Amino acid sequence: RIARDFPICHGGSGIAGSAIQMDKEIAKRLLAAAGIPVTPWRALTSFEFANDPKRLASFYADDAFYSDPAVPEGVQGKAALTSYFQALLGRFPDWEWTNRKVVPLDGGFLNFWHATIPVGPTVIEAAGACTVQLRAGLIARNEVSFDRSELLTAIAAI
Repeated sequence: RIARDFPICHGGSGIAGSAIQMDKEIAKRLLAAAGIPVTPWRALTSFEFANDPKRLASFYADDAFYSDPAVPEGVQGKAALTSYFQALLGRFPDWEWTNRKVVPLDGGFLNFWHATIPVGPTVIEAAGACTVQLRAGLIARNEVSFDRSELLTAIAAI
């Protein structure tokens, strides 16, 4: 605001440009509509795959590796991953995942997330992070980390 209100030379997109850029989907659509090349992308919303194990697994490569605190040794391959997601989401179908921050990495990204996990009468709030490596637009490796002690306590209580 100071640079805008006083005769100070500066550069920047201004308030409108900043606001548009904060919504990555809108920004990419506007850039593409203007004929400006954008990298391949896909906007994901929770209702798009709504904890559907097969739909979720469709974002993974056939030989993908996945691990989380329940399977620290990981599962390999889309068939094993689909089975794991079916068991996990069959037990907790109402988990809600929210992306908090994405940090680009070479060949993928680091994702910080928040989850709301209903367990019987209790709702667990969990925060975590996962590394995601991509290959040909699909997830080739996904390693999920979070403290699940509160979740295990809630499960033991039901």
